[in-house]
Amino acid sequence: MPLRLDLVRHGDAVPAGSSGDASRTLSATGRRDVTRLAEEYVRRRWRPARVFVSPLLRAQETARILLDQLGGEIELETLEELDPSYGGSQLIARLRAGATVDYVLAIGHQPLLGQLAEVLTGEEVPFPPAGMAWLEFGGALEPEAGRLVQQVLPERS
Repeated sequence: MPLRLDLVRHGDAVPAGSSGDASRTLSATGRRDVTRLAEEYVRRRWRPARVFVSPLLRAQETARILLDQLGGEIELETLEELDPSYGGSQLIARLRAGATVDYVLAIGHQPLLGQLAEVLTGEEVPFPPAGMAWLEFGGALEPEAGRLVQQVLPERS
């Protein structure tokens, strides 16, 4: 059975204040865009078995919006390697170890997600805030073993 890995960038966030980058929250636009992405997950009946998320607040908020829409008993797992200060090889190793099911969702940041997608598929994948990329692997999660199946990008008015 193929492995599906969805990569989601957090929604648009407010600028960093005195408490620093890690505590940035989603903006109103970010919440709206993530809610639309969550509605797309519900509409298409996409339901990941495991959800990994960066420890940074804006990613945690994104994950909560998605999981609230999906309902049920999907557990949110904070993954330090999704913090943008980590490198792609550390993240690949950690995701490989966590891909014990056939459908994994990882929520993080740029430029890490774009770099990860490029390493895994061999092609450049854009990640605007609240953007999502569905990658599929016929076997193990390895560099250049994946293919980009679909992207869901936020609507801009």
